[in-house]
Amino acid sequence: MGQGGQVIRRYDLGSVEEGVQSFQWDGKNDQGDVVASNRYTVQLEATDAEGEVIESTALNYAIVNSVTPNDVNGGVRLDLGAIYGQISLNDVKQIL
Repeated sequence: MGQGGQVIRRYDLGSVEEGVQSFQWDGKNDQGDVVASNRYTVQLEATDAEGEVIESTALNYAIVNSVTPNDVNGGVRLDLGAIYGQISLNDVKQIL
C-alpha cells in the first residue's frame, strides 16, 4: 500500500504451509509498471481451507546495524536503522 492507503499490488500466494512464509515484491503495480521509490506497507489476509479468515501477522526483514548492551531492564537492543529503530530480542521471529 502507498502512503495514502491506495493498493499498489495484490498477490494471491495460494495454499501455503503453516508458519513463516516469504514473498518478494518486484516493485511493480498491478498494471506491471515500476512504482516510485518510496516507503510502502504490506497488508495481508489469510484464510483456512473453508475460506474463513484466520489470524496472520506481516513480518519485516531488516539488517541489524548494531547491538546495544544491556538496557535498564537487562535486555539487549538491536538497532535496525532509521525505518525500524531499536527492537528487543523478544521481537525477533526468525533469523536468516
